[in-house]
Amino acid sequence: MMINMERTRESAEKCRGSSPRKTAKVAETREGEQVDRLSSLPDSVLIQILALLPTRDAVKTLMIPSLGRLWDQTFILDFDWCAAHRCSQKLCNDGPFEEQFGRFVAFVDRTVMLHRSPRVFKFRLKINCSADYLQDRNLPRDPEEDEEADNRTQLMELLDSWLESAIQRNVEIFDLDFIACGFPGFFNRYVLPPSVLRSNSLVEMRVASCSLKFYPQSCMKALKCLYLEDIILTDDLIESILSTCPVLETLSLKDCYGFSRVSCESQMLKMVIVSPDILSEWKIEVAGPYITSLSISGWIERMSLGNLPSLHDATIDICNQFCCVPDDYLLVKKVFEKLHHAKVLTVHDLPILVTMIWELLGCQCPSSNWQCLVLKTKLNKWHLPGVANLLRNSPSLETLDLHIFKGELPQTPVRDSWLIWYKFDEDNYWTAKDHSFSCLRTGLKTVKLSGDVMKDTVLQFVQFLLGKSLVLEELIIFIGTKDRSIKDGELKKYKEKVFHFPVASHKAVVRFR
Repeated sequence: MMINMERTRESAEKCRGSSPRKTAKVAETREGEQVDRLSSLPDSVLIQILALLPTRDAVKTLMIPSLGRLWDQTFILDFDWCAAHRCSQKLCNDGPFEEQFGRFVAFVDRTVMLHRSPRVFKFRLKINCSADYLQDRNLPRDPEEDEEADNRTQLMELLDSWLESAIQRNVEIFDLDFIACGFPGFFNRYVLPPSVLRSNSLVEMRVASCSLKFYPQSCMKALKCLYLEDIILTDDLIESILSTCPVLETLSLKDCYGFSRVSCESQMLKMVIVSPDILSEWKIEVAGPYITSLSISGWIERMSLGNLPSLHDATIDICNQFCCVPDDYLLVKKVFEKLHHAKVLTVHDLPILVTMIWELLGCQCPSSNWQCLVLKTKLNKWHLPGVANLLRNSPSLETLDLHIFKGELPQTPVRDSWLIWYKFDEDNYWTAKDHSFSCLRTGLKTVKLSGDVMKDTVLQFVQFLLGKSLVLEELIIFIGTKDRSIKDGELKKYKEKVFHFPVASHKAVVRFR
């Protein structure tokens, strides 16, 4: 693959010097003629329309007289390598893989050069810089590989120039993915240029699969949201990030590794998202006196939650390769215990199955202060004890929000062979024994259900809640009007069943939306 940019830059300069395309004259309309309504719109509106398109499509509007002179004034640049080829195949629709990649790089470079807008609001780039595409010059290679090594060096320089161009025009949002559809590597990654880390205009930055090096002069004074994915970090590097971003409000670390703590005393940092990677070798501690929102997922058995006195809402999920061993169950239990003072807790499918283990084993769990519980689950047989456990330990619960996904297959924890000794009838789970939850007697006022609400397990749970919730005020069932899988006859029967269930609260109202 060769990226010949000499010819590209020459043609770009010629295009830059050429006069803008003249707008087409408005012809008299005749019977059967189509009217170009775009011509009557002001340029500011047309630029807004073009900004909604991927850049590759916006450039194609050169063929439309009323738009051809405006594409280079849009304030959003969006380049996606995955949209230019078939990710699953080595060949592209219009030529060999390497040639297609070269054309994509040339297109991005030419477009950035010709773009005339003095302001870039958002710059999005999704491109593969992995060794699968380009061989690094520092790696051992045969003489025949020199061309690929030169290409990688050239691509790194082009990446620098594209980002520099956006920085010079006060870009506010960077969305940069340097792996695209490739496989992450550990060495010879693209290094963000220092100018990016000195930007005073960046408000939001998303970066995946590259290297970060903070310098003494690094300072992003306006940055409020930082999302990092698949990046090697250290504790010192995280401290540098937090100290050089004085107004940072949101920090997300997904599949990052090499660090052991995220601790911040800043009053500005409110939201932290952490998803430990499988390569994380030690505990990751999260602490901060002013953090109000926390989301943890992935290998959370490696998480350690510290001082979080201001926490308002938390979200918890587990990697689908969760190790089904007693020690890990206990580690997850400790995470739940550290979140007991949050007002809103969102729990995904796998953590509910872990709480199922506690319910079946009769584990004692401390009561929580959760006022709102959001459960995202398939709600099959093995989820029922988990839901019961969460209700049992939520005496302050006022709102229960269930998002039910399609599917019946059990997840990782129920593969444990010892679970075969815990048999129960899911059809009569809520009536087979006395489920006495204090939240149903004194607190629960609102229940919301959405998703695959036609499941039998959902219907039985609705019957249980209506019959046991003494202060319930509203039960809302969301049924999408566009869901063609639900026939009118089935929906009518479903509603009739719900409306005929006994209701314990005289204030309770059932609504379908």
